[in-house]
Amino acid sequence: MPVINMIVGGPEGGDSANTRKAWARQLYVGTIYWREGGSKKACREPIVFTDKDLPTSEVAHRDTLVTAVDVGGVVVRWILVDNGSSVNVLYLETFTKMGLEQEQLAPVKTPLAGFTGDSVEAEGSITLPIEIGSYPSVQKLDMKFIVVDLACSHNAILGRPGLEDLRALISIEHLCMKFHTLNGVGTVRCDRRVARDYYLQACRGMGKREMQVHEITERPPKKAMPPRPSQPWN
Repeated sequence: MPVINMIVGGPEGGDSANTRKAWARQLYVGTIYWREGGSKKACREPIVFTDKDLPTSEVAHRDTLVTAVDVGGVVVRWILVDNGSSVNVLYLETFTKMGLEQEQLAPVKTPLAGFTGDSVEAEGSITLPIEIGSYPSVQKLDMKFIVVDLACSHNAILGRPGLEDLRALISIEHLCMKFHTLNGVGTVRCDRRVARDYYLQACRGMGKREMQVHEITERPPKKAMPPRPSQPWN
């Protein structure tokens, strides 16, 4: 039976071939030696989504989950929550507006790959303190971002590594994200106006040269066809 694998990319499994292979082998070692009665984890309050969490208007909203997060002491809005992204992304324009310098970036060897198969070289990586949630249910931790120089409608992407570090669950139907904190479960809701503005901006950018961020090489222009010779009349 044919199998379609998930699209991946970025340095989260390691930034070299050897480290990525070692990262992959950890799964099999952990599976073989796992047994009950191992290290116990603290019991945490269950995360649930109820009808009270639903958006106030129509349920079939089709909106993306866009939110704001305090990153490095700066409130960064238009952050896309995307569990399809293998890395947390901070766009270079946002990075610069935050007052950060490229000298602060650590090198990244592994490029990011998009669904078209094209790859984008990262400017580097940086670990920044983030704060998310509303008092008293606030989560604070250090989070690693991959900085890329691309034009985009949003400012950053909160990908799978960030969601795992936050121990977060998301519900697109409820348009919110919930995560564990020292003071119970924290909740972050989507700003629907911002989400729809983001969608409209992304649609307006389609077809523009500066928005074709996944193109690595330009296609050569089509050669003009010579005019056909006119056929003599019989």
